[in-house]
Amino acid sequence: MSKSPSSPAPAPSDPDEETLASGQVPRGPVTPPAGSAIAFKPKERNLSGTQLGEYHLVRKLAEGGMGEVYEAVQLKLDRRVAVKLLSEELSREPEFLARFEREAKSAAALNHPNVVQVYDFGCAQGHHYFVMELVDGTDLSVFVKEHGKLAIPDALHYFEQAVNALKFALAHAIIHRDVKPANLMLTSDGIVKVSDLGLAKKLTDDSDVTMTVVGMGSPHFLAPEQADDAAHVDHRADIYALGVTLLYLLTGKRPFEGASNFSVVLAHANKPLPTGIELGTALPDELEAFIKRLTAKRPEGRYQNYDELLADLRSVKAGHRPRVNWLQLIRDPRNLQRLAIAAVAILILALAVPLILPDKRPDTTAKAAAQPPAPSAPIQPPAQPDDTHLRPRPSGGKANLQPGQPNAPLLPFPPPSAKISPRCRTARSIP
Repeated sequence: MSKSPSSPAPAPSDPDEETLASGQVPRGPVTPPAGSAIAFKPKERNLSGTQLGEYHLVRKLAEGGMGEVYEAVQLKLDRRVAVKLLSEELSREPEFLARFEREAKSAAALNHPNVVQVYDFGCAQGHHYFVMELVDGTDLSVFVKEHGKLAIPDALHYFEQAVNALKFALAHAIIHRDVKPANLMLTSDGIVKVSDLGLAKKLTDDSDVTMTVVGMGSPHFLAPEQADDAAHVDHRADIYALGVTLLYLLTGKRPFEGASNFSVVLAHANKPLPTGIELGTALPDELEAFIKRLTAKRPEGRYQNYDELLADLRSVKAGHRPRVNWLQLIRDPRNLQRLAIAAVAILILALAVPLILPDKRPDTTAKAAAQPPAPSAPIQPPAQPDDTHLRPRPSGGKANLQPGQPNAPLLPFPPPSAKISPRCRTARSIP
């Protein structure tokens, strides 16, 4: 299993990659580039060397849409932590302050080995912040850029850990809404931790607090329905982002590139996701089918829960194709339309073929007239019963011969009945 380097790595050079690696080890400041999902340029600041409450900020690690991430030391416990500060621009917006507090509370509710743990949150000296564990490693986006695409076993292993983290979050009624390689931290021990719950949504929260500038997530990993209504998506948007992330880990390339975020979002909504071979990496058929199911355009076509996803993941690891979700295929209106069109086409073809093609059936009438009649069988007389033993035989002076005995000649007529009528018996009795 590949391990991430323990030494700090330089910041990614890709100008299109948004990096806000919560809890990431020092690698230098990273500003949000033009290709990110951030629609504003926060004012640059550096609070390294200052004290914020009980936390001493050592150095800036990263910067993104919501603010900056610093390596810090918690003075009371003398432990290294990561402190995430809300940007000055967003700190003046009550809506964003409410969203920031909700993010911290939802993240603090999660205690899982594959989730970056949140320790604390608060406000000091006008700065809103929350504190999380400092991960000794790097995110998968940077790791792929430095080491290239991952081997299939490594990619599936990291992917499975991320799935387990999101399954645990969903059990606590939380979805992430910004799953991407930059938010999957890889420790030096090969453990993946899901970070940056800045776009997490508490499913039991009835508030409509939505961050317009960052609520969309990252366009290169964005589910089609999330671009349309980011506030009301469910965990299947995270499943879509997981599928795109897996494709990136296996190929080292994002599926769609464009001159603007809008063009990338439109591509995710309307264009088929490229296959591995189209991105320069041939993948097994079972893995292609698995990614295709993860990244279905409609949420109904994806995995409906993480247990189903993990079951198919085990099958793919064993070299078997994932199961076909026939029920969801039938429910898809586009598939119903295709089936209806196919049925009409087959019916039209079945009716048109007899009219177009010549009649190939043989002329049985002419063939029957040309053949001579078959000879009829001779009529056999009905069988007669064998009455040989009933015919009388003349005695010929031999009174002891009985009918049916040998040497007794046969008479040409049957013997008379031995029974005499009562009238004849009476007449004979008269003297």
